[in-house]
Amino acid sequence: MKKAIEGKFYLEAITIQESIITDRLLSFVIRKEILVVSNENFHSQNVSLNNLSKLSRVHFEDETLFNEIDEFRLSRNKCIHAMVKSFPGNPTQKVSEFQKLSRETSLIGRVLTRKVDAWHTRMKKTHNI
Repeated sequence: MKKAIEGKFYLEAITIQESIITDRLLSFVIRKEILVVSNENFHSQNVSLNNLSKLSRVHFEDETLFNEIDEFRLSRNKCIHAMVKSFPGNPTQKVSEFQKLSRETSLIGRVLTRKVDAWHTRMKKTHNI
């Protein structure tokens, strides 16, 4: 993640961040038995970042972490999809705007990844899971 940001590979950093955040939330909801998944449906919609953050929400200390995850998720979606997608007849996003949003999202994601990881560590200790 650090090397991706330093190398200005912001989409790669964002992808790594989303993967880590999703992993920590998934680990928690499975260990806490909030979500039951099998090997066959492990990659279903149930394990999306959006769903996992909603399932974990009641275990966050306050709404701040949930809101930060949701903002990151929406910004991540803009970064991933805005590069090539626009409303028919409208131009795609300017490259400079895309780069700025991707950089900002990756920097926010780096901080958020640490927060979610620290939360996950606390939850494992608190819930003895």
